[in-house]
Amino acid sequence: NLNLEWVSDPAGQWVTSGTDLTYTAGNVGIGTTSPSVLLHVSSSGDTIARVTSADGNGAFLDLGDASDPDGGRIVYDSGSNLTFSTASTERLRINSAGNVGIGDSSPGHKLVVKDAGASNTSNYLNVISGNAANAGIAFGDTDTDLQAGILYLHSDNALRFFKSGFT
Repeated sequence: NLNLEWVSDPAGQWVTSGTDLTYTAGNVGIGTTSPSVLLHVSSSGDTIARVTSADGNGAFLDLGDASDPDGGRIVYDSGSNLTFSTASTERLRINSAGNVGIGDSSPGHKLVVKDAGASNTSNYLNVISGNAANAGIAFGDTDTDLQAGILYLHSDNALRFFKSGFT
């Protein structure tokens, strides 16, 4: 076991005492003396970690395995966009206006789902429920969130359009 504590002396040195950073059996712990995974961070505050870029170009976090070390990537860029990528391709973006684009890098509405593949490629939005339940899309306003909608009823295999009260 190796325990390190940051000492705020003029030289800014680490010393081998305290529990700020713990190395035990191949695991590293920050804020814990018994790390249970490769990197175990424990904090009494709300913010656990912060990733920033000093050059102002944003910051990213790569996720992957030995064969594809950056197979997944989460990026915050200097334009206030948060993007999620797999296989080196952006899949989802949340822009500074709060719009979400799936397959769209510049969504102009709250949610845009786009498949811009071949011109004969179909695109579907699936709403799937259990085989004894119903599935649908509801429409509403700030006063009532269920004003109208489209509902698939499993019990009689019917597709219905409805207004408030499921009529």
